[in-house]
Amino acid sequence: MVRDGDHYALQIYYRRDLELEDLRDMESRLTEVGGEIDAHAARVIAVTIPAAPTSALATLLEGHPRRGDFEWRISKSPPTG
Repeated sequence: MVRDGDHYALQIYYRRDLELEDLRDMESRLTEVGGEIDAHAARVIAVTIPAAPTSALATLLEGHPRRGDFEWRISKSPPTG
């Protein structure tokens, strides 16, 4: 039997080159919901995140004080709630 895993891939795409401060800030915020940064490049952060309600992830990312600097995508829709 095959079933979905309990984690999703999250990508955060920046409109400018990342600075160390950006990476540390995002890492700190994502650990609050169990996220772990897997990799990063000049303008992207790749994260593994536990399946969490969409509202929790949206609140975390949409409420970021530098929200205009990035877009985000998740591999599939997490449970609603």
